[in-house]
Amino acid sequence: MFEDTVGVYDDGTPNGHVMHRMLMTCRPTESEYTLDMGLQGVGHVKHEDSYRLLSIPPGFSVAGQDVYGNTERSIVVCDGHGPNGTDMAIQATAMASVVEEVIHGPILNPYTTEQELRELVRTCLIAAPETRSGSTYVQMLFHQWKHRRWVITINVGDSEALLVGRRTMLQCSVPHNWDNYDVYRRYVSTCSGTPRPVCYNRWNSGFKKYKMTGPDGSNEPIMLYDEQYKPNLKNATFVQKKMKHYPNGTQSVRMFSHPYENWGSCVCINNRALGQLVACYGDQDERRKTGVSFETVHIYIHELASDEDVIGIVQSDGVSNSMTLQECAVRAFNPKYLPNRSKDDMSIVKARWRPKTKTPYPKR
Repeated sequence: MFEDTVGVYDDGTPNGHVMHRMLMTCRPTESEYTLDMGLQGVGHVKHEDSYRLLSIPPGFSVAGQDVYGNTERSIVVCDGHGPNGTDMAIQATAMASVVEEVIHGPILNPYTTEQELRELVRTCLIAAPETRSGSTYVQMLFHQWKHRRWVITINVGDSEALLVGRRTMLQCSVPHNWDNYDVYRRYVSTCSGTPRPVCYNRWNSGFKKYKMTGPDGSNEPIMLYDEQYKPNLKNATFVQKKMKHYPNGTQSVRMFSHPYENWGSCVCINNRALGQLVACYGDQDERRKTGVSFETVHIYIHELASDEDVIGIVQSDGVSNSMTLQECAVRAFNPKYLPNRSKDDMSIVKARWRPKTKTPYPKR
């Protein structure tokens, strides 16, 4: 299975220059397609009494603080957090219909479409309620015009979107986490005000039960980046040795490229760790304190060939942190997808988009 991620290059903006995939064929093969969707979800015991006032939208379900489901054209996962996390996730699902209303006809210039969609999502993010809660948002929209097809991914936060073929798997989303150095570097160059530091996990950061003596012998927060906003490799080596039973980090089972990733790191304000997400729907007070741009919305447009048979997957981090990318790809075509256990709520929505098969008339 060949694994790949969407190419993103720095261009001075909060999201970078996204390399969309557009085919050069002028006349696609005439085909008809089927789009089949399914969903699974399991709430974690820690959210069994999660607070909720709003009703669940049609086509959606709730697992703990995850709200997940589909419309006729999209699959969506919203992973809530905070006291009102479930309600925030329910409100975030409304962005799906807002996006769908503007996608019609052929996509001739993906960058024009990207900007149009980002402005719509940005408006929704600005209008999010003032509350100490928030939600991730990930959507895969399946758009067809005549015999051409596009899969459009939109994500804010760290819920994941994958596009799986028989021999390929593409990670279409970008995790907006503080230990994602590419995201942090763009934040530093585009935030309003002074960029905020990032600390490892919640150790020594205002939470009494999370204690770790730092490399200098103090109980101060252990910083991920130095004063030049670059990874502090001394601290990374210290944490890795200190947590030798977790050599690849505590957050996910996946193998990451750098030792400073995968520790559940948080933005640190006044020596107190706040959230792990650079951007999300809600958390307005935290966004003001960090100066994260409302433009921080990842959008990727992927055109499919007429004969491609693919499965689109959107899932919360309770799933993605419990399975490797290879496991996700292997399970994509199987009915049972969710892992047996997780440290968090798990939700996943799948959609298989393939050419219709014509059953031949049986021979006598």
